[in-house]
Amino acid sequence: MSILSSCVEITINQTEDALVSNLLNHNNQEEPEDQSSSLQNENQNENQNENQNENQNENQNNTCDPNEELSDLCTTCNMNGQKVASLNDDKCPALDCSTLVTYEKQTLADKISCVSYGYTMGNQNCASIGTCASLTQYCQKGASMEVLSITKNQECFEITGCAGVMMGTKNIKVGSACGEGGMGSCDAMGNCIGIFKCDESKFIRYNQENLLCDDKSNAMPQFCEFYIHKNGWPAGGDLSCQAFCEANQSVCLAVWDNAQANSCSKQSNEIECTKAGTDRICRCSPR
Repeated sequence: MSILSSCVEITINQTEDALVSNLLNHNNQEEPEDQSSSLQNENQNENQNENQNENQNENQNNTCDPNEELSDLCTTCNMNGQKVASLNDDKCPALDCSTLVTYEKQTLADKISCVSYGYTMGNQNCASIGTCASLTQYCQKGASMEVLSITKNQECFEITGCAGVMMGTKNIKVGSACGEGGMGSCDAMGNCIGIFKCDESKFIRYNQENLLCDDKSNAMPQFCEFYIHKNGWPAGGDLSCQAFCEANQSVCLAVWDNAQANSCSKQSNEIECTKAGTDRICRCSPR
């Protein structure tokens, strides 16, 4: 054999060996992917089988013979052979609805009320398959009855509780702001004290000559200024601003002689609260 022939044969053999080696390497690289895919398929098949078995078992558990009396609590068999909840079951405990009372707070146009509800016997003591009804599920709500109330003008009172089985209580909001503009305060008896007004509902208008000159009842400091005249003064005689303010449960702060008759204009110099006269301009404040 010539040297050239030997070289050609060696080259061919080397080429064949390289092709075989590459093919083997390619197969080895693809093998893990094939194995992973195979495992995923197996897991999916297992899950499907388990779900099918669970569904079959569930269907078997829910099926029944319509002619059969079931022993399961609150369970009966309908005409389609399916288990459903019973309306009643003698195995459920007896319930006494007379012991149940619930409460509810109601806000009306003129008052806030706490009402109670009594209950009567219901007609279904099963709540669901395998479960008896509770007292509140079984009993039926009856008529309401008012047990507490506060009117709109009782702003120093409040009703707390009054929800579900909790009865309400009527409490005094001691120290809470009350009255017009929140200028008053609730005392321990539920009265709104410290309300200061300058209008006729607070100050005595004993004649038609009295004038409200300045209203600072909603300001700080609080005060009211009036032009007053002795005509018609209940005590008779000349009138002092001290007497006028005290007659209105107030305190005299300052007094001026009026600069013009029957007007709120005042002279620059103040005079004493106790000085009486025919007419005056008085500044009164809360006690």
